[in-house]
Amino acid sequence: MKARPVGRPSIFNKEEAKKIACHLFWQHGYEETSLTDLTQAMGINRSSFYRAFESKEVLFHACVETYMKEELKFIPAALAQPNFEDCMTALLSNSVHLMTMHTPARGCLIVQGIVNCSDQNQAIANYLKQKRMQLENLVRKRVQQAQVKQEIKSGQSAVDITKTVMTLYCGLSIQAASGTNQKELINVAKLILKMIDI
Repeated sequence: MKARPVGRPSIFNKEEAKKIACHLFWQHGYEETSLTDLTQAMGINRSSFYRAFESKEVLFHACVETYMKEELKFIPAALAQPNFEDCMTALLSNSVHLMTMHTPARGCLIVQGIVNCSDQNQAIANYLKQKRMQLENLVRKRVQQAQVKQEIKSGQSAVDITKTVMTLYCGLSIQAASGTNQKELINVAKLILKMIDI
């Protein structure tokens, strides 16, 4: 999204400003997105920023919650599909689309955020790890359901299959952000699904 001119707008839209912040965090990461970047893009001064959002960290948390609710809404939808193979195909194809739909590709906000956090922002990294675990738990429950229904051919444990899927998800994010194109990422996802033998 393009930055707006510096200066307070006549009407400050907090939700619109949060969307702008979310795109900045997604594109540049928490550490590389400065307070100046945020205020300039929103068209407000620092005092107005603190009144609206309290701090950069509080705003980031709000942006991640919005990201999970809006950008990752395909995950619960994919996992709800009755056939497990269709479920995994939808999950990974939609993941690749999300990770590559911007130019340049951004990967996943949560995954890239963890990778790019330094020690001084360990609290942010830990917060993002909790969010990743929320996603992992959703996948694990769906894998367990598939095992009960005997939809998975391999004898691997639900934990191992889930870790494989999540490792693939994280790897796709890093590859996407590194410039791997959508077709190549889809081919990788298909190969891993065959290896899981669902």
